[in-house]
Amino acid sequence: MQRFDRIDAYFSLHSAGLIAPGLFFSVGSGANSRCVNQVMSGVTAALPDYIPLLSHDPTGLSQTVVSPGFFELALPQIQTLNQQNPGSSLAFVSHHFQPQLVAASEMPLAICPALQQASLSEIEQCNREFRQTGHTQYPLRAINLDTQLAIMQTLITSVAHCMTTA
Repeated sequence: MQRFDRIDAYFSLHSAGLIAPGLFFSVGSGANSRCVNQVMSGVTAALPDYIPLLSHDPTGLSQTVVSPGFFELALPQIQTLNQQNPGSSLAFVSHHFQPQLVAASEMPLAICPALQQASLSEIEQCNREFRQTGHTQYPLRAINLDTQLAIMQTLITSVAHCMTTA
């Protein structure tokens, strides 16, 4: 990373845990809005019907909904950023490389629509129970690896297309 003065886009591919109510992406504040719109459009079109995009961020880190499943994540100002420990890769990359798009995906391994309005602690409790017992009281649907990879590929190709047409 030290060889580059600037990069166009940065993704942090996260797992939302085993079970989640749906899928969501965080987009760093200050992102290129045209690019964000292209990415949202591409990802939304690629999703199977059984995978909902969340209407709110269950982690509580973002209060700004850009679109269903896409939430703006406030990145700290450079003045408040600890250079030795920036707190997140998103903050570090945003300030060091100044990309047009900084984003994180939250990809679960299974979707549980019954958790749509659940709090983060309720979602985590469901995941704890599932890890301990292998069962949950809620119906869920696994997202197979091919589907996960197709969604990530769409995310990346949407950004690549946006960057080459800028």
